[in-house]
Amino acid sequence: MRRLRRRWRRSGFTYWLLAGTLAAATGVFVAGRLHDAEAAAARYGGLRRVPVATRSLRIGSVVRAGDLTTRAVPRQFLPSGPVATRPLGRTVVVPIVRGEVLLAVKLAPDGLRGVAALLFDRERALAVPTGPGTPPLEVGDAVDVLATTPEDAATTVVAHGARVVGVDERAVIVAIEAVDAPGVAAALAAATVTLALAAP
Repeated sequence: MRRLRRRWRRSGFTYWLLAGTLAAATGVFVAGRLHDAEAAAARYGGLRRVPVATRSLRIGSVVRAGDLTTRAVPRQFLPSGPVATRPLGRTVVVPIVRGEVLLAVKLAPDGLRGVAALLFDRERALAVPTGPGTPPLEVGDAVDVLATTPEDAATTVVAHGARVVGVDERAVIVAIEAVDAPGVAAALAAATVTLALAAP
């Protein structure tokens, strides 16, 4: 019985000695890795917590809580441009891919929604009724606006490279340069207007 007790004491002592040694080694290893990580972060200008997209976001979509997360990124690896500080609820104006840092330039100003959020400076939005010649279009596509007069069936281009900013069953909303807006409006009133899909 005494032998069993002595053996148990020796084995228990050995167990705790090994456990303590392992814990100490683990602590040294973790501390070393943390030191290496901190040193690497310092080499790249330190870390900054930034919003990152958890999925791809299309033009016109509104950023929701599930669309982003926050990650610590080395400052040297951040894309150029101001990072969005309050992206929730803002409208995407340039496509964002999964894992991308959300930049302010890719989001509409806070408070703008819908078509207004997608318009750039010096642009106007007009609705062109859909017809037999309207190709399948999506927000972000580029189109030329064609006007065909009923008298001689002559067709002219009244706007080049207009951006599609809205689509439904009845009309396609296009963003055009402000200088082209009167000509497109006149064509909508007096001619048959068709949209031709153009290269981006």
